[in-house]
Amino acid sequence: MRFLDWLLPQHCYLCAKSSLSAVCPDCIQALPYQQVACPRCGRATRHARLCTHCRHQPPLFKHTYAVLRYLAPVDQLIHAAKYQHDFRMLAVLADIMQQHFEQNPPPLPEVLMPVPLHPVRQWGRGYNQSYILAQKLAQHFNLPLDYRSCCRIKNTEQQARLRSREARHSNVYEAFAYFPPYPAWQHVALIDDVFSTGSTLNEITRVLLAGGVRRVDIWCCARR
Repeated sequence: MRFLDWLLPQHCYLCAKSSLSAVCPDCIQALPYQQVACPRCGRATRHARLCTHCRHQPPLFKHTYAVLRYLAPVDQLIHAAKYQHDFRMLAVLADIMQQHFEQNPPPLPEVLMPVPLHPVRQWGRGYNQSYILAQKLAQHFNLPLDYRSCCRIKNTEQQARLRSREARHSNVYEAFAYFPPYPAWQHVALIDDVFSTGSTLNEITRVLLAGGVRRVDIWCCARR
């Protein structure tokens, strides 16, 4: 790819029409945005009330703010950003999150914290997509970005390969460690690209709460 094409893509990734951006404005507007959802886990619902699961087994985090639904073509954009080293798509997703949170502002936390990858996984991929999303949001909202205090200490199986909720929960149990800064954070927003079952996010929240954090929210690009 020529350097000029990297800066100014000539065709939309989704519709292939001529475009000065990687995804044209029409395609961005037509994406499946999250509308009515459970405020706790972000699951799409008919009413903006707690879903049945959250009423009976609420997660440890307080609120989930999801921008998109993980439907076509959102899955294509995230797959390109996550597994195909397409940083243009990461930039598009970061811009979509930024614009959405501008128009629908969540309570601002003290700090943004990306979901960490294990060093082996990050070395193999070359980057942490959640960190890149968090970096963009932190710059825009003038918030601290803490990517050191929480780390992944177990190189677990990929959650997407596990079928059951129980297997996902067991897979990430005690997979993270938190080393609180001083003074300790009280309100943290975890940044992730995709919220699936929430097992990883709930486990990180458990570790953060045990380390003195009082409230954890989830900011994610897409919710399954």
